[in-house]
Amino acid sequence: MRFEPVSHDPRGQQPGATSTVPPLVPPNGRHLSAPPAAPVAPPPPPPRPRVDFAVVRELRRELSERLTLWQRGREFDADAEEVERARLAVAVVSTYADSVRRAGTPMAADEERLLLDQVTAELVGLGRLQTLLVDDTIEEVHILGCDQVRITRHGGGVDWVEPIADSDDELVEILQAAARRAGATERSLSTSKPTLDLQLPDGSRLAAVFLVSHRPYAVIRKHNTLAVSLEDIAGGRADLDEMIDPLLRDFLRAAMRAGLNIMVAGLAGAGKTTVIRALMDEIPADEPYVLLEESRELLPARRGHKHRAVMSFESREGHGERGLDGRPAGEVSIADLIPVSLRMGVLRIIVGEVRSREIVPMLQAMTTSRGSMCTIHARTPAGVGERIIELALAHGREMTVDQARRMAGNALDLIVYVTVEDETAIGGRKHRFVSHVEEVIGVGEGNRITTTSVFGPGPDGRAVPRHLPERIRDQLLRVGYDARLLTRFIEAGTGAWRRPRAHPAGTARMRTIELIALVSGAACVAGLVLAVVALVGTRRPARSTPGAGPGLSRLWTGSGAGRPDQRRHQLLLGAAVVAGALAFLLTGLPVVGVLVALAVPGVPWLFAVGRAEQRAIARIEAVGEWTRRLKDISGTGQGLQQAVIGTIATAPEEIQDEVRTLAARLQAGWLARSALLAFADEIADPVCDQVVAALILHLTDRGERLGDVLGSIAAAASAEVATRREVEAKRTQPRFAVRFLTGMTLATLAYGLVNSDYVRPYGTVFGQLVMAVLGAAFVGLLVWVRSMSQPPRPARFLPAPDPEEAIA
Repeated sequence: MRFEPVSHDPRGQQPGATSTVPPLVPPNGRHLSAPPAAPVAPPPPPPRPRVDFAVVRELRRELSERLTLWQRGREFDADAEEVERARLAVAVVSTYADSVRRAGTPMAADEERLLLDQVTAELVGLGRLQTLLVDDTIEEVHILGCDQVRITRHGGGVDWVEPIADSDDELVEILQAAARRAGATERSLSTSKPTLDLQLPDGSRLAAVFLVSHRPYAVIRKHNTLAVSLEDIAGGRADLDEMIDPLLRDFLRAAMRAGLNIMVAGLAGAGKTTVIRALMDEIPADEPYVLLEESRELLPARRGHKHRAVMSFESREGHGERGLDGRPAGEVSIADLIPVSLRMGVLRIIVGEVRSREIVPMLQAMTTSRGSMCTIHARTPAGVGERIIELALAHGREMTVDQARRMAGNALDLIVYVTVEDETAIGGRKHRFVSHVEEVIGVGEGNRITTTSVFGPGPDGRAVPRHLPERIRDQLLRVGYDARLLTRFIEAGTGAWRRPRAHPAGTARMRTIELIALVSGAACVAGLVLAVVALVGTRRPARSTPGAGPGLSRLWTGSGAGRPDQRRHQLLLGAAVVAGALAFLLTGLPVVGVLVALAVPGVPWLFAVGRAEQRAIARIEAVGEWTRRLKDISGTGQGLQQAVIGTIATAPEEIQDEVRTLAARLQAGWLARSALLAFADEIADPVCDQVVAALILHLTDRGERLGDVLGSIAAAASAEVATRREVEAKRTQPRFAVRFLTGMTLATLAYGLVNSDYVRPYGTVFGQLVMAVLGAAFVGLLVWVRSMSQPPRPARFLPAPDPEEAIA
């Protein structure tokens, strides 16, 4: 008995139309079946098939009969059967091709090859799906009944292709045959188990459902790139998305060498499998490890890979009666395989995907292993922790939220989040890239998982360095990776991506409009601020004019500058005088000469906004690093002077001169207290004041447990660095405004120098007065905006050393 399906027009039913909805589950276990009549399918119409499937079925029957005759009286040998099946298939198709050639309709070579593929596919249970599997341009296949087949190609293109079966019943038979024969282990698709998860022979992933759905549905996700490395996804291959940049590539390589436990997270189809394949490529060739999957998808043994010692396990479905535990007899789950894996003498366990209660034994295994990995589905990076808890609670009633958090905090070292952005709706393509790399610090306040964003989204969403790692820093150093090389990229807020992100034309136009709106708005705001500044500035008390004494001397030498800086400052002032004189000679306008003279030293000063704070942050980080090393050396029982001298060789570059000076003063006979106060005065930061205060207290026998105190200060320094970098990132907008307005000023001055008509209206005395007022107001605006982008200087609490008491 056959049931007629309801309308499956993807556009929906028209108003006023009626339909009869059949029962959800037809009697006798039959599935709803679409008639072979022409369905309502999205345009364009499917292309004409190149293969006559009636001929395919006939040749398949003949091949099956010949293979049956060959198998009689022989012991089962899978390899021998595969060889004989291929030989017989070639013979059957060649005989048919000869017959049609003699009939006057010869087949082309590609048609004969396609026919051979179809006959072989029919025999092993794939049917017409084979034509889609051999097409390397296809990324994903959605089967929405027998006659609606939607394919997604690489880059996001979508097509509708010819039916893969004559009816829904035939489609179900194809899926059932594939479940029995196409996978590594036999699976089931039946009335008692209407869902299927299967890995096909070419490595593609098939998921199917029937009976509980209106029509039989299936999705095939193809893995056309099985052999992939970190270099490949870092822009090394043109046919792959640039998912990471060279900075992140080197970081992940070091993480793999250091044996860090990594969880790769993201949405379905984001590229998690590709990333974990690339990470697996970094495992040493002769190292044994265990790979656990529900259906074999990573396929290390089939990748032409260097790994020969990998042990690949696949879970098995149960096919018998359910036991007292509610599980079918014969079922072997990922959770069952993890304890076995721990007895296989390996350090790494890789789970293709954790989706249920197996996450608990996986995390338990990670706490006793190194270099283990897994993937997990999560909507956002922040949601990974909650997703772990949700899955862990499914393990049993004995599991609690706090236990799950502690397990995750102790087991994981890094969380790599892969993002997919689909711009196909606006004429673009799908973009897959790593957007976050979170270092798992542990369980912090409130018993929550604490993480640090080592890499975070840059301006285009792709990962750029954000913070230096903390907990894993020493592990990375042991394998030769110094994370401090990321510092300059952290300060600049950029990465090292090789290719720019491609945006569709519509997006580019939209961004152009947004830029115009931004510039226009900025101009309006600047005009209002200019007016306010001009008014307020006229009411401020005038500063006293410096005389020819110390004021002019500081102007010439530069206040507080060292000898090289003084020389550079003097050269800049000389260049300003020369440039101002040339501008006056070219235009004949004194105010233009003054503005140009101010621009020469003023432009570097304005464009250098933020550099002082970046240097201060780097010095704080260096102080924290030096404090850790001082803690380690002081723990060996050495005195303060020996400990300081012992840190000279390894002192961070940012404070190495100050550390050398401190050691020299101690060796020269300075009082330790005075030498430390002078050291703090040179660093000039409250964090260094804390370190020096702890050392001074230790000298007076009141600072017990110096190592613990220094460790706490080092941790506080890391937190201070993270906080200041976050604040620094938020100040980029006003600093951009400073540079933007400075650029506008330079462009205006340059245009005035080369175009006398532009400045002619200012040639009169009144015009010069107007130019002077506007120029002064504009310079004042630039100075004011720059001051807004500067953070306040932190208050120190230690006094400066007394020179008279410095020497004992």
